[in-house]
Amino acid sequence: MQLRRYIASVAPSSVARWQRLLNDSDARKQRLLRLQEQYRQVEDLYLTFAKKASAFNSWFENAEEDLTDPVRCNSVEEIKALREAHDQFKASLSAAETDFNQLAELDKKIKSFNVGPNPYTWFTMEALDDTWRNLQKIIKVRFRCPRSEFWEFARICAVRTEEVCFKTARWLLTCDLDF
Repeated sequence: MQLRRYIASVAPSSVARWQRLLNDSDARKQRLLRLQEQYRQVEDLYLTFAKKASAFNSWFENAEEDLTDPVRCNSVEEIKALREAHDQFKASLSAAETDFNQLAELDKKIKSFNVGPNPYTWFTMEALDDTWRNLQKIIKVRFRCPRSEFWEFARICAVRTEEVCFKTARWLLTCDLDF
């Protein structure tokens, strides 16, 4: 009989502690599931950033190489071709700017999770931002090239024409022409 009373007196607190344990366990499970989902999102953002950053860097390296090659034109057609190539590049520039802005947005989302560096790439937004600013400087210089190349070509043509005129005049002076 005493055992019954003891069990009856202890049972409610044991049941309450058991219920509290079940509730705490369920709350912990929910927190872990939320964290797991958060880490899954961060992982997806890391991967997306790494892929886009790699593609952007490849485009940048090609553009930088094209933009830093010396320009020498020997005809008006070459100057026109150079201008057309610049126009095509300008068209691709807006797509690259969109990609750059998407990278910045991805970086902002990643940083909002307060996590460490991206394990899938060595590219950081800071490095890409420096790259983008450097490209803008190169573009400013290069977009002046077709115009300056045209004037340089015109100057060379004038010099050539002048040389031809002098040579022709000298030849005429050395000739004994009977009119």
